[in-house]
Amino acid sequence: MSLLEPQERYGADILQALCLLELHITDGTLYALLGRMSREKLIVGRWRTENALGHPRKYYTLTPEGRSLLSEMKQEWNHLIKRTKKLLEANHE
Repeated sequence: MSLLEPQERYGADILQALCLLELHITDGTLYALLGRMSREKLIVGRWRTENALGHPRKYYTLTPEGRSLLSEMKQEWNHLIKRTKKLLEANHE
């Protein structure tokens, strides 16, 4: 979801961004996840063609509900990081 926060993206673009982050998933897994998030109203997709010769691509963007959930998830992740860091530091004392 965080890849959709700054801008809309299409599926292959999302896969490439994940690959660059060394997070490898299959296209089937990604499209199943995008479908689920779409059904849950967290993202919305729209078809767009870049130019007259290009193939249409479905671009996904976060909905307000998706942005809210992403914010909550980031807060939870940051709390988990802090607690894990405390645990690791406590084990070294």
